Amino acid sequence: MEKFKGDKVVLRPVLEEDLDRFVDFMNDFEASLYTGSLDGLYRKEDERAYFEKSPDKKQFSILYEGRLIGVVELFDIHEVDRSATLGIMLGDPDYRSRGLGYDIVMLALDYGFYILNLRSIDLTCVDFNKRAQALYRACGFKEVGYRRKARYLLGDYRDILYMDILREDHEPYRICQEIEKYL
Repeated sequence: MEKFKGDKVVLRPVLEEDLDRFVDFMNDFEASLYTGSLDGLYRKEDERAYFEKSPDKKQFSILYEGRLIGVVELFDIHEVDRSATLGIMLGDPDYRSRGLGYDIVMLALDYGFYILNLRSIDLTCVDFNKRAQALYRACGFKEVGYRRKARYLLGDYRDILYMDILREDHEPYRICQEIEKYL
């Protein structure tokens, strides 16, 4: 089942059978460190509750060559403000730093701006995650501020970087090309 196809990845709805893999992702030290979820050990029940608890989010499993490698979501979707927050986790360590993030983020932005009709999408990033910051800048995100010493990780308080992108700053990507085929 494919929903949105990029140059390298496919985004499809999250399925029940994905949850076991997501538990593995959430319990991976590096993945949970960079997403700020290092403080817990996760079970399948926790993941199911997370994916079922909120109607104000849209979530997609990330597939690369048919393999489930992560999850991307738009959450805290506000219909009046037409805004949301982006979250991404490349949970499979074998697929990090392989140039897949750009494709994933750009598909999520297309979905948010041209299907959900959002006006802005924001995100947060821990200060030491330079790889993610470079990716977000490449996708068009701009820095909008910091919360100093806002997250406790590995024995120290870390700064959190806030970034956002507006619809007018985003160049349509692959989803828009697919939509145009049907018009």
